[in-house]
Amino acid sequence: MGRVFKGYALFVSSGSFNGSEEIEVQAPALFPDILLNRRSLKSFEKKGEWSQSNPERIKSAMGGALTAGEYLFRVKSKAKNCEMKLLFIDSYLEPAKKISANVAGDTIEISWTPSRQAESFLVGLLPFSGEFPKDLFIISHPDHRGNSFKLRRDLFPRGKYWILVRSNEHLPSNLDVGYMRESWGVSETSIEN
Repeated sequence: MGRVFKGYALFVSSGSFNGSEEIEVQAPALFPDILLNRRSLKSFEKKGEWSQSNPERIKSAMGGALTAGEYLFRVKSKAKNCEMKLLFIDSYLEPAKKISANVAGDTIEISWTPSRQAESFLVGLLPFSGEFPKDLFIISHPDHRGNSFKLRRDLFPRGKYWILVRSNEHLPSNLDVGYMRESWGVSETSIEN
């Protein structure tokens, strides 16, 4: 396997958001995964952050990199409407490399070599004959820190799996609106549970 996927994720957050807002992002070109130049952010977390839903984020993380240019975030709420612009400068996030697993008793420890820019990771297992992203088992928190992850073998079905590690870099990290560069690294060899 050993393939690499380039992609992105979008988010906007505010302490005043309560979940009733409507968020739309307009791109300077087509979003590569949906072939439209607008998309809504439909997933809300209590901390006040709107983002893509998990299935949408998995698809966008492997659907292609964003086009460089200005992105317009529109927030509509009962209180007021506002717009925020963000300039995206295209660059490539190196994926995780040397992805491997060590099976010891009832535990599997997955490890990888991260890129210098990556801030967090998501780890998943894809059945050997499965279809990405539909059949992907997500086994870690979406923003896992560190370059290894342990899990019990009885938490997922017996079989043969590819290991996938998504690298995330939040850009810009000091604003309430932004995007993430993401890339998927895939293990060169499969593991058997």
